[in-house]
Amino acid sequence: MSCMLAKGTAVISLDTGLTMGKIENVYVDCGSRQLVAFSFGRGSTRLGRRGGHFVEVADIHAIGPDAVTLDDARAVHDLVLMDGATRNLMELDQLVKRDVMTEGGVRLGYIVGLDFDPDTYLLIQISVDDRRRAEEVVIAGSDILNIGEEIIVARQPAPSSGRSDQVRRAARTPMPLVLDRTGRELHRAV
Repeated sequence: MSCMLAKGTAVISLDTGLTMGKIENVYVDCGSRQLVAFSFGRGSTRLGRRGGHFVEVADIHAIGPDAVTLDDARAVHDLVLMDGATRNLMELDQLVKRDVMTEGGVRLGYIVGLDFDPDTYLLIQISVDDRRRAEEVVIAGSDILNIGEEIIVARQPAPSSGRSDQVRRAARTPMPLVLDRTGRELHRAV
C-alpha cells in the first residue's frame, strides 16, 4: 500500500491551511475489525501536553505519504470528551505482538503485521511469526474469529487446498515497516 495512517504523520485542515498536529494513536474497533479513528496532539508546552484530539476515519479527506488531510477542522473532537466512545476501541499498537491461537488451541505466534483496506479500513490480513519457523503465517481477516483482550483467535488452518482465504504460509521476506519521524519502528497500517 502506498499510503499509511501512522504515528508521527502530520494532520492538516484544508479549510484553514494549518497543520493541526501529529498522529499519536490509531484506533481499531475489534468487533468490526476496522480502523475507526485516530488521535493527534497539538504539541506540548513546558508544563506538558496541551491535550489530545480525536478524528473519525470517515472525516479524512486523504491519506498521503506526508500528511493526513481533513476537509474541515470541525471534524476534530476533544479526546477527553470522546472518552466514552474510545472505551470499546483498541489502540493499534496494542495488537502488535499479541499472541494468535487457533480455535483448536495451537499457538501460531504473535502479530508482526496488520494490513487494512485503504478504502474501507477493514482488516484484510495479519502476519504472524513465532521465530521457530523460517516463514510467517498469514491469516485472512475473514479467518479471525475473535480479537480478545489477551489473544487473537483464528480458524484452524485447513489442509493445503490452494484457497486464498485460508491460513497460508509466506516465505520470510523483509517486512515493510512504518517508522515515526525519529526512526522508531511502528506498526504497518493503512
